[in-house]
Amino acid sequence: MPVTVAHVLYTPTVPCATSFSVVTRCQLELFIYAPTSGGPWPLIVAVTGGPVSKVSDEGDPDGFGRSLAGQGAVFIGAWYRENIDTDGGYPVTFQDIACAIGVARRIGPTYKADPARVTLLGYSFGGWAGAVVALTPTPFTPDPGSCNPTSGSLRPDAFVGLDGAYTVAQDTSAFELQVPSVYANEATRAAAAAASDPYLLAKKYPAGAGSIPILLLQGTADEAVTVDVPTSFESALTAAGYHSSLWMVPGADHMSVLSADSTFAWILAFAKGT
Repeated sequence: MPVTVAHVLYTPTVPCATSFSVVTRCQLELFIYAPTSGGPWPLIVAVTGGPVSKVSDEGDPDGFGRSLAGQGAVFIGAWYRENIDTDGGYPVTFQDIACAIGVARRIGPTYKADPARVTLLGYSFGGWAGAVVALTPTPFTPDPGSCNPTSGSLRPDAFVGLDGAYTVAQDTSAFELQVPSVYANEATRAAAAAASDPYLLAKKYPAGAGSIPILLLQGTADEAVTVDVPTSFESALTAAGYHSSLWMVPGADHMSVLSADSTFAWILAFAKGT
């Protein structure tokens, strides 16, 4: 079906890069793909892999968001501060995602989306960041003046991980880019890593009344994030009592998983709650 495209700023001006003590400031954007008629449509907020500078054509590889919207959903891709190079890192990265969810709930009806059920979709690196937000029971709260007006919960109602790199916090070299200088000492660094590890979060906060359904999708030919990663994560979720499932996309690698028919079918069915 025909799709409309819109760009919406979802934060005031915030720091988004620092180099040689010079701070670059910018406003974070939501990139929206929505059917031009019908609805209400399921609302999907997506955080991409990285690092990329924005969720633009580079952040929507192979037109994934546009294609998903064309099959019956409102897709909102969030440009967020992924690491300390963009003045993100713990906890700002997760606060940005929480902000994007709240702003998406507020503006979703404008695009004929149902704000009562927001599915957070995390791809690649975004799978790790999204899983942290999904599994942390107390919503990440953006700092004052860092988020535009929101509505409803800043946590998602469902989570999809697509070839997600859920082990980032367990990789010392990878997690280095998530730790601002304020967390540089050993104790605070360890605390930040523990609060950013989806495996530990699932164990610490087992499924209960506030837990959300989780769908993990994985390309079987992915060499960037191999199948053992979602397999082990699914085991951790199951052990913690979560309503979760893992589906393999046969023959798909890290990029082609974004264009597989089964990927779209599973995400849309899950976002609709069917």
